[in-house]
Amino acid sequence: MTMARTKICGPFTMRIELGKVREFLRATGASEWDLPLDSDAPIPATFLTTTRFWDAVDAKTLLDVVDLDLKRLLHGSQEYEFPAGPPRAGETLTYSTFLVSSYAKAGSRGGQMRFLVTETEFRRPSGELAAVGRGTFIETAPPAS
Repeated sequence: MTMARTKICGPFTMRIELGKVREFLRATGASEWDLPLDSDAPIPATFLTTTRFWDAVDAKTLLDVVDLDLKRLLHGSQEYEFPAGPPRAGETLTYSTFLVSSYAKAGSRGGQMRFLVTETEFRRPSGELAAVGRGTFIETAPPAS
């Protein structure tokens, strides 16, 4: 089943701080030599996964838009596209997340698996698209009774 693009949450604003980029790199196993020192260093591609920390406390989530069973939910994939290169420390981005498609497939152990695809658009203050994050979430089939 394909659906119309549905806004899940946003817009939210995040300021990319060099200290937070360094903390992220340390948390993901970067060596001391890999840590950026420049105040306008490019961010690692996966840094944008930290957006959940910038959302409003009462922000809607995918669970609010689509009925999902958390016990059966998998994060299937995540990718980022940077039309003009990755954002840099010191930039401020505004982002919103959308549910762009939903479909089902037969599971290898029987039953139906649901796939949900989201896109998060990150924009600079000028409105220019800085990045797009795409995620696929999979709800596995319920256990056989």
